[in-house]
Amino acid sequence: MKLDRESNIVWRLRKPVHHDIEVLEDGTLLVPRSGKSRVYKGRRVNFDVLMWVTDDGKVSDRWRTWDHLEELQAHHQPTQLDEPLDGPVAKKRHDYYHLNTVEVLPDTSLGREDERFRAGNILICLRNAHLIVILDRDSRKVTWSWGPGGLEFPHMPTMLPNGNILVYDNGVWSGRTRIIELDPVTGHIVWQFQGDPPESFFSKRRGSNQRLPNGNTLIAESEKGHVIEVTEQGEIVWEFWNPELKDNRRKRIYRFMRKSNEEIQTLFRRRSGD
Repeated sequence: MKLDRESNIVWRLRKPVHHDIEVLEDGTLLVPRSGKSRVYKGRRVNFDVLMWVTDDGKVSDRWRTWDHLEELQAHHQPTQLDEPLDGPVAKKRHDYYHLNTVEVLPDTSLGREDERFRAGNILICLRNAHLIVILDRDSRKVTWSWGPGGLEFPHMPTMLPNGNILVYDNGVWSGRTRIIELDPVTGHIVWQFQGDPPESFFSKRRGSNQRLPNGNTLIAESEKGHVIEVTEQGEIVWEFWNPELKDNRRKRIYRFMRKSNEEIQTLFRRRSGD
C-alpha cells in the first residue's frame, strides 16, 4: 500500500507480494510476488514474478521466471524440483526460485564501461537456486550471473559505488554466514566477513548487509535479532540485540538499514512544507 504523510492509505494493491520493493525515479515500483502454481515434474511449484506497479497502484508490466525458465536454468544446476516425482501430485506447494531481492543498478564507472552493469539494469536474487542475476533494463534478458558453488541460499545483493557487489551468503549447508564483496567482472571475492569461529555468526534465513560511507559494513544476523557494524578489517565497532522477546527468544530482524542525517532532514523538511 501507499500511505501519505499522515499515514492515510492512498491506494492498496492486494497481491501475494513478498520480501522487497524498489522505487524508480518516475515513482514506478518493482515488487516480487508469488507466481501461479503449476504442476512441474509432478509437483505443485510456484514460479515468482517481478511486477512493475505505477505510482497510482496499477500493475503495468510483469517479468515471469516461468517464461524465462530455460534461460535462467542455463545459469544454475538442476534443483531437487527438477527430479521427476512418481505418483499423484501432492498438495504441498514448492517455491522454485524464491525471488527475495530487487535493485536497480546505480550509475558507476563499471556500468559506463560494461553494458552488463549499466545504470538501470535490474539486480535480483534467486535464493533457492543460489543465484544472483542482472537483467538488461530494456530486453530483460540475463546479462550476468554468479553464485552456484559459491553461495548457499543468499539474500540482498547490492551494487557498491565501486561496481562490486555485496551479498549476504547465508551458508545454510555450511552452518556459517558470510558477507561477501564480489568483483563481478572476475568473479573473485575481494572482501568477506565471517564469525570467529565461522559458525559463531549464522543466520539460516533472512539477513541484510549495507556498506556505509565510512567503509564499514552494517550486517543483520537476522535469526538471532542481532546487528553489528564491522570495519574493513572485520573488527566489530558496535552491536545491537533486539530487546523484544517471543517465547524467550529475541525477535528476528529481517533488515536493518542506516539513514544519513541528510536523508532524515529532507523528510522533516518535506513534512513541514519548507
